[in-house]
Amino acid sequence: MFERDVDDPLMLIAADQQRARAAGDANAELCVLSTVDGRGNAQARTLVLREVSDEGALVFMSASSPKWTQLAERNGHVHVHWPSLGRQYRIDGPWRALTQEQLQAHWQQRPWASKVLDWYYEQRAQGTEIDSREALEAGVGATEAALRAQHRDEASVPMPPLARGIRVIAHRIEAFSLSDRRRLHDCRLFERDDSGWRSSVRVP
Repeated sequence: MFERDVDDPLMLIAADQQRARAAGDANAELCVLSTVDGRGNAQARTLVLREVSDEGALVFMSASSPKWTQLAERNGHVHVHWPSLGRQYRIDGPWRALTQEQLQAHWQQRPWASKVLDWYYEQRAQGTEIDSREALEAGVGATEAALRAQHRDEASVPMPPLARGIRVIAHRIEAFSLSDRRRLHDCRLFERDDSGWRSSVRVP
């Protein structure tokens, strides 16, 4: 159950993510980004949840990805679920691209394998067809070898041109906490306006 009074749901989400990490939750670093494609079909994929701040949720992607094209047409929706806590959150609102300076700072913190993939996406767009798994692994391996040959160490590898980062600016958050007692779960809706957050209790 949630506390009776929650002033800032984003800070609650950030605190719960820390609790999920401490509990060894496999979903602690993950979220689901949902979009709508050009035919009106819902599209959902699991991404790394890079950060939750007082503005919203931060995720990375490549501009070669279909999700980037879909986000250019309408807002996305972020969902997080931490089974170890029995909690989930749906975050809605407009999104804003990171500045180059912000993106560079965050990109340098990415794991090496993710950086290699970002450079591979410069050659092969996400979601496009490839001949085989072996061809994929060979292509990624060749990209990694080229990066190591061209740069003195991993930290000196520059950010690729198609790297993108977006922050979903939370205007509406639906929070859900599981309850073992009579399965009467705790559901809250948080909506933000110029004066701050307003909350209401919802039928689960």
